[in-house]
Amino acid sequence: GELTNDEIQHLYDATQSVLTDALAFGGTTFESFVDTDGAAGNFSDRLSVFGREGEPCPRCESTREVRIVKGFPPAYCTNCGWNRANK
Repeated sequence: GELTNDEIQHLYDATQSVLTDALAFGGTTFESFVDTDGAAGNFSDRLSVFGREGEPCPRCESTREVRIVKGFPPAYCTNCGWNRANK
């Protein structure tokens, strides 16, 4: 209820973009998942924030922190808000 219409549209567009890319790269495999052809998804190689704690942010170059929110780390730079969709 606190997002503007522009922010909602940006979130929608970013979600569509990431999901489209993830599907094109076979999904994100962290452990043992494979598709029906036995291939693991390789979208995890393209993740910009998740699993990259301590690496510099590509935009602000600050060291990335991970804050757990409801069991999940945020998918954005905690310093500048950068994410793959708004590069």
